[in-house]
Amino acid sequence: MRYNYDLKRIGWMLFAFGVFVFVLFKTVENFQEYIELKRQDESEPMTAVVYGKTATQDLLYGKTYYMVLLSENLTGKVAWNLDIGQRAYVEKEEFDKLEIGDAVSGFKIDGTFHNREDLEGKYSSFYIGLFFVSLFFIGYISYWLSKIKMVTSFFHRMEQKKLFNSLLGVLLYGLFYGGMLTGLSFGFYYMGQMGMNAYEKYSDEDRIETTAVVTDHFIQRNPSMYGDDLYYLALSFENQANETVYLTKEVTSHAYYAYKDLPVPISYQEGNPYKIFLQETSWKDISQIMMTNEMMMYYIVCFITVALIYVLICLRRYKKTGSYFRAKKENPPLSK
Repeated sequence: MRYNYDLKRIGWMLFAFGVFVFVLFKTVENFQEYIELKRQDESEPMTAVVYGKTATQDLLYGKTYYMVLLSENLTGKVAWNLDIGQRAYVEKEEFDKLEIGDAVSGFKIDGTFHNREDLEGKYSSFYIGLFFVSLFFIGYISYWLSKIKMVTSFFHRMEQKKLFNSLLGVLLYGLFYGGMLTGLSFGFYYMGQMGMNAYEKYSDEDRIETTAVVTDHFIQRNPSMYGDDLYYLALSFENQANETVYLTKEVTSHAYYAYKDLPVPISYQEGNPYKIFLQETSWKDISQIMMTNEMMMYYIVCFITVALIYVLICLRRYKKTGSYFRAKKENPPLSK
C-alpha cells in the first residue's frame, strides 16, 4: 500500500509540475506577443474606409457596442461573426459623426487594420489573464516553499512576534474581506445594470414599435461544459427618419429559433434606435435567462450577501447577550 501511495503522490507531483511548465510556457509566449503588439502599436499608422455602420447589443444588460464595417458586402451580417480588420469598434460620438466613405485612423499590425479600441481590448484581456495565471504561480511556489525547513522555521520565529502577527492578521483579513467586498460590489453593479435594462424594456416612455427583418443569424457554440451557447440575430429596420438601421441582437435560444426565419416585432426608445427590445417575451425566454451561468453567479452573490448579513447579526447579538442565537421565549405558565 505504501508503495502504491508513493507512486500516486509522485504522479500528482509530476502532473502539477507539467501544468506549471505548460502555463509558464504559454505565459511567456503570450507576453512576447504582447510586447510585439506594443512595439508595433502606433509604429505604422493606417487608415481604413467605412463601408457600413452597425451595432451589437447583449442580452442581459442591453449594452450597445458601436462599430464600423471596413469591407464591402458585410452590411447586415452578424457583427460578432466578423474578424478584426473587417470591423472596428468606435465610441458613440465618433459613430454618429462618421458617414459611408469616411476614413478611420488606426494601425497596421501583421497586415491587418487595428484601431485604438481593438488594441485596448487585447491589452485588457492580457492583464486579466495574467492576474488569474499569477494566482496559480503563487499557489504552486508557496506550496514548495512550505516544504523548505529554512522557510518554515523563519515564519515560525516570526509568529512569535506580536507585531508580525498583528500585521499578518490585518493583511489577511484585508485581502479576504476586501476581495469579497470587491467581488460583491461588481456583482451588484451588474445586477443593477440588468435591472435597469429590464425596467427600460417594460417602460412605455417614448416607445416606438416597428418590425425588423432578420438578415443573418449565428450561434456561437461554447465547447466548455459550464459555458452557455450564444444566439445572435442580425436585424434591419427603418427608424423615424426613414434611415435603415443595422443591429446584431443577442437573444435566447427560444427567440432565436422562433424568429430566425420570420419578421421580428421590436420596439425602441425615441431617438435611440440602436437599443431595441423584442415586443414579445414568453415564459420560455424568461426561464432560459434565469438559468444562464451568469445568473447563477448572481444567485451566489445574493446568497453570500444574505449569509454575511446573518453573520453580522449573530456577532452583534453575541456582543450584547453572550450568545449567537436568539433566546427562546418560555411558554407562559398555565392559569389555574
